[in-house]
Amino acid sequence: MNSNLLEYLKKYIWFFIIGGILSLPFNWFFKLDMDKFFEINATIGYLQIGIKIIIAILLYFDFSKENLSNKYKYFAVFSSLFYGLFGVVIFSLLFLEKNLNNKRNVA
Repeated sequence: MNSNLLEYLKKYIWFFIIGGILSLPFNWFFKLDMDKFFEINATIGYLQIGIKIIIAILLYFDFSKENLSNKYKYFAVFSSLFYGLFGVVIFSLLFLEKNLNNKRNVA
């Protein structure tokens, strides 16, 4: 795997790990009354939305930096707002395809 791709993927992996840790069901660990439960769930929801927006923004800049297809850039950014991993997978596949085509053209 290309080490340059790993540099891009590291930041997304960290955001997915942080999002997973923040979305743990805290009611399993703490006995909460219903008011506190709804407050914590709302806060977790806002944090998840924030992480998805950050991932979408990072994808947009990474697509622009690597000069990948605009058609797929907008598709990946839009899809990452709903399911973040899907946008990262699209970016990875297009990045690998670009590098494979560059190696074929050089050889």
